[in-house]
Amino acid sequence: MLGLLVVSIGLSACKKYEDGPVFSLLTKKQRLTGDWEATKFEVNNQNVINQGYFVEFEFDKDGDFTDRNNLFGAVYSFYGEWEFSGDKEEVELDYDTSDRLDWEITRLTNKELEGEMQHPEFGFVRVEMEKQ
Repeated sequence: MLGLLVVSIGLSACKKYEDGPVFSLLTKKQRLTGDWEATKFEVNNQNVINQGYFVEFEFDKDGDFTDRNNLFGAVYSFYGEWEFSGDKEEVELDYDTSDRLDWEITRLTNKELEGEMQHPEFGFVRVEMEKQ
């Protein structure tokens, strides 16, 4: 009976994203929730983190999030609600400002988050984050 439980948990947590992981005992929600700091934030293939910018996200398990960054010159904090798309390949961010961004997740482990999107102002954006 225990073996069947482990197999069913394993099958539901197998590789979903382009860059992995192949297997995780943690749910996607458990892996996503927490505080994240961008190590790379590429706008049209140029890493702006190396130019003095920062991007941080906090995903709460209740579906709230905070997006803190200085991409617009000053330090801003944006708030909203997050949820996975139906196939859990994207995380949908609904900002309190009525803006919505959909990140395609390419990697999600307990310590690494990678994704990409087409941003309405910046163009193609790719992010790599580490859990704090």
